[in-house]
Amino acid sequence: MDSPDRTWEDRKGFTEGHTMPLTAHSGPLRTRRPKAKALIAVVTVLAIASFQLTVWPWSSSTPEYSSVRSFVDEPEFDWYALEPSKEIQWTSCYSGHKCARLLLPLDYDVPDGPTTAIALRLIPAADEHKRKGAIFINPGGPGGSGTYFVGLDGQNISRIVGDSFDILGFDPRGVGASTPVASCFETNSQRALWQLQDDQRLLNLTNSVELRRARDRMLAERCEEKIGGEWGIGRFMSTPNVARDMLEISQKLGQDKLLYWGFSYGSVLGQYFSAMYPDKVGRVIIDGVYDALNYRAALWNTNLVDIDAVIDSFFQFCHEAGPDRCTVYDSTPSKIRERYMDVLRRVEQEPLPVPLAEPPLVLTHKMLVNQMFRASYNPLTGFSFVAETMRAIETNNQTALVALAPRLVPPTECKCADASAPWFADVEGFTAIACGDGDDHPYDPETYAEYFKGLSQTSSLIAPLWGVYYLACAEWKVRAKWRWTGPLAATNTSHPLLVLSPRYDPVCPLADAKAVHERFGGSALLVQNSNGHCSLSAPSLCTAKHVRAYFEDGTLPDPGTACEVEELPFIGRTKDVAAMSTEDVRLLEALEGLSAVVPMFGPVCVAVHADHPIMDFVPAKVEGGLYPSQISPGTKPFSSRTVISRRNKVIVAIITVAATVAWNLCRDTFDLPSSKDVRSSAAQDPEFDWFELDPASDIQWTDCYSGDKCARLLLPWDYGTPEGPSATIALRMIPAANRDNYKGTILINPGGPGGSGTSLVGRAGRTISRIVGDSFDILGFDPRGTGASTPSANCFETDSQRKLWNLQDDHRLLNLTDDTVEFQWARANVVAQRCEAKIGGEWGIARFMSTADVARDMLEIVQKLGQEKLQYWGFSYGSVLGQYFSAIYPDKVGRVIIDGVYDSHNYRAALWDSNLADVDTVISSFFQFCHQAGPDKCPLYDSSPEKIRARYFNLLHAVEAEPVPVPSAEPPLLITRKVLQAQLFQATYKPLTAFSIVADTIHALEQGNQIALAKLAPRIVDPTECKCTVPKQWEAGNEAWSAIACGDADPRPFDANAFAQHYLDLAKDSDFAAPLWAGSHLKCGAWRVRPKWRWTGPLEAQNTSHPLLVVSPQYDPVCPLRDAKAVQKRYHGAGLLVQNSHGHCSLSAPSLCTAKHVRAYMMNGTLPEPGTVCEADELPFVGSVANVRAMSQEDAELLEAMRGLSEVVPMLGKH
Repeated sequence: MDSPDRTWEDRKGFTEGHTMPLTAHSGPLRTRRPKAKALIAVVTVLAIASFQLTVWPWSSSTPEYSSVRSFVDEPEFDWYALEPSKEIQWTSCYSGHKCARLLLPLDYDVPDGPTTAIALRLIPAADEHKRKGAIFINPGGPGGSGTYFVGLDGQNISRIVGDSFDILGFDPRGVGASTPVASCFETNSQRALWQLQDDQRLLNLTNSVELRRARDRMLAERCEEKIGGEWGIGRFMSTPNVARDMLEISQKLGQDKLLYWGFSYGSVLGQYFSAMYPDKVGRVIIDGVYDALNYRAALWNTNLVDIDAVIDSFFQFCHEAGPDRCTVYDSTPSKIRERYMDVLRRVEQEPLPVPLAEPPLVLTHKMLVNQMFRASYNPLTGFSFVAETMRAIETNNQTALVALAPRLVPPTECKCADASAPWFADVEGFTAIACGDGDDHPYDPETYAEYFKGLSQTSSLIAPLWGVYYLACAEWKVRAKWRWTGPLAATNTSHPLLVLSPRYDPVCPLADAKAVHERFGGSALLVQNSNGHCSLSAPSLCTAKHVRAYFEDGTLPDPGTACEVEELPFIGRTKDVAAMSTEDVRLLEALEGLSAVVPMFGPVCVAVHADHPIMDFVPAKVEGGLYPSQISPGTKPFSSRTVISRRNKVIVAIITVAATVAWNLCRDTFDLPSSKDVRSSAAQDPEFDWFELDPASDIQWTDCYSGDKCARLLLPWDYGTPEGPSATIALRMIPAANRDNYKGTILINPGGPGGSGTSLVGRAGRTISRIVGDSFDILGFDPRGTGASTPSANCFETDSQRKLWNLQDDHRLLNLTDDTVEFQWARANVVAQRCEAKIGGEWGIARFMSTADVARDMLEIVQKLGQEKLQYWGFSYGSVLGQYFSAIYPDKVGRVIIDGVYDSHNYRAALWDSNLADVDTVISSFFQFCHQAGPDKCPLYDSSPEKIRARYFNLLHAVEAEPVPVPSAEPPLLITRKVLQAQLFQATYKPLTAFSIVADTIHALEQGNQIALAKLAPRIVDPTECKCTVPKQWEAGNEAWSAIACGDADPRPFDANAFAQHYLDLAKDSDFAAPLWAGSHLKCGAWRVRPKWRWTGPLEAQNTSHPLLVVSPQYDPVCPLRDAKAVQKRYHGAGLLVQNSHGHCSLSAPSLCTAKHVRAYMMNGTLPEPGTVCEADELPFVGSVANVRAMSQEDAELLEAMRGLSEVVPMLGKH
């Protein structure tokens, strides 16, 4: 037994100036880490290189994301194949274990009512002849799976307590394999995507509390609907219910009294049981103790008392270990601390992109604080990763950061909802239990401010991570039917408890353990001189022997006993293994195995989406996580003399297996469709596989879709090297119906840049054909790098990875007053640097996607069609392409319409600052048309447009102050100011169809109509969901916008002052739209891949072989009429047709006048008279303003066809 008189400070030299020399440790020191970490690093790099790695087994993370995990959870076993029974009926399972599902009353007051099936997993005692009963294990949480924990490390626990005991893990009601499950989401993937959208910032009282509360309300209201109600499982998951379940299980096993070892929250469960059933206490150890009185009061304010001491030990142990063992060693602990805080400040000011991580990552201040907090739970393994991260940031070592990324942020991947067993899904067990147990305390801002201030005084670094728990429970609505309100103390337990605590526990302080020890008469307190959560966080033979003696014969440690540990962070083992007995060596190996699975307690956050308070043990139970339990519980222990510890061998084995399996099972198998993705016509057309077409150097048409023609044309990547590599360009054509009066082929471009012309033909080609006349073929092509053209400008491993990346964008509007610019700049750099690596290089496709290249492609296509000159209708960015073509090949202009015109001078200069001149006028038209239409057609109608405007902006301010959750939406939705502002901005592109949706949204918010909001949700924000399908390349996203727009542009390196001025200039045109438009400047500022051919010649022509037709709405939100007028002047003889409408391009509003001018131009080259203005035949809200009855049948049919075009209005810019 270690001396109880020797203090922790004496042993480790805690204060500076009193650093214990390494030789003071008993026996020669052995550190097993450097070579072990080297091997792990090798495996890490190989794994990252080969597949999208999921969570690492040492990551102290909560289960807040979705990936594949069942394949690494030991031999396959189907819990639901077990028939639940009212008696325990064991079935062989896994590797020599026993499993059962036990039916217990959902409500013990209604024993004949509904039941819950509790999953049990047992490792039988090795010595059956000396069997002394089953020890129940609870890993904490609340909501942790005991069956999983037993599979993970039950064998090690068995070695500690002795081979006379069964080890039994159970899944508390509502979690794991127990049923029904406390799930508030439709699928685990849906939950993962919701959590991925969490706030990027640490919680603070200034500007993030309301967003946090809104997310908590969303969860609370979903759970009230899905697991609340009279018999909802959420009402029957309380800790007293689970305590009663343990009593029932124990008695059904034939044990009169409970044998129990509970960690973390498991200590709370042990207190409840011992207070409720004091005469049923056999042997009860509570380890890592949280005071149940504080827990029940839902205060959560005593937890962080010792967290700063644990964090301080990081600096102390690093210094003590020296430069060979700690990568950030310095001459004093204070200097290491200063460097760490400098790293935090640096990343807070400038988030750090890690573009080549898989998935990519922007390293934030929140992530680093969270990493340190998680490491404090398990310093033996966690501290070294903090040091490596700190060193990598200090040296800007991207290679190291890529290797470390999965340990910083356990990666999220989209996984088919039913690809893993349901008992591996993450559920809302924590909130149902912890908040259901707690006293009700509705949110009050002043009370919370005092609470947060108190936490900050205890630990200013960690308070933002811990303070979310209070908020979650303040919003919780499902109250437990049975809440224990009796005493949480006992003076007469049938056997004394053993209270076990580290000296410095980050979230369950020794002070709590002492308080609990005093309330349970006769209990003993055993202190382990270590830093970390629960005794498992550091191996101690002394502690293990006391635990065994307690279970074997009830022996309690003497008062004041304190146990030393056999291993220290960075330093390694403190005792010579060679001098140990064989039994001690085996016991030490078991303890080292346990130190890799420290229980988690409290709202430890994972990644950016992570201060959601779901707790679990390490490693996280993630679908796609790496399960150490694949290592069979019967595996022969590694030798104590092996260089790599058993813990690290387990880790290496897991990574190897997971890498192999994940590569085979999860690579690029899931798509997250978005209703905004209209690249493919698959929804409208029969299935067609572009890649079944053989590409050729000439156009070889093949029948496709419904009467169309498709081809894939080989064209040189580099027209300066015609014999070099080729690009394959996808073509889709609707043949002219009137072959007798055939006038050739019109090429169309939908804008973007990067939009798919083949898709536009599928969605709108026949309508366009009716406008121009049936004598023309309509041909759409996918510009190089986009759609079905190959190679694709793809900078992500999968389309799912890209969409998950996009989900992690900020909830806040870009502005100059906080850190949004720095965060968006970091994200822009991630994409830019990934693209440089993946589609850059000498023959990377991004070098050959310039608008000049595409203009040359159009010329080649036209000539291969047998036409001498181009006939073309280009929308939005397609107007830029038309300007380039007409300037480069003026003698090849046949009929060229540019519609919705952006000045190519401004485009090429990468200014993007002329676009918003008219957007506020379009926004104002929303209020005007609503008023004009009246109350029957606009739900926001008011007595004047000004009053409607005031209501809209009042609502914006209200939502900014208090975001609105829509819990019944599928997937759930959080409406923020950014969401509403983006909705109206995007609606300005197509007011005819979108203004009404904006009005319905605002009206529903004013009325608090959740039913209406749930129905509107898919039209407010495009839903992203995991699907069990692999998207075809032409259905997936890409990075073509950046490759084209930024590649075309003049180099414009980012300068903070210049960007601020750019933003202010945009805001002069539109304060409303500037935050949504300014991101284009950041993206191009970060872009690195320069095209080989970039047109720098004039963007004008005095001698086109036929005049252009320039078409523009009177008020276009992003391509203003002034740009159209400027372009018209630069192309001699061009005609200008103005359509008196609001929206982007002429397509945004049907106009017979415009259609007829377009047809006349295409058919015979007729230009409109100067000053011609066409009226629109339909207005937003108001409806048709044309007299259809007075029209010819042909005009009426044409007008009807044109109405559909307003749904396919192109988008310009990257919003």
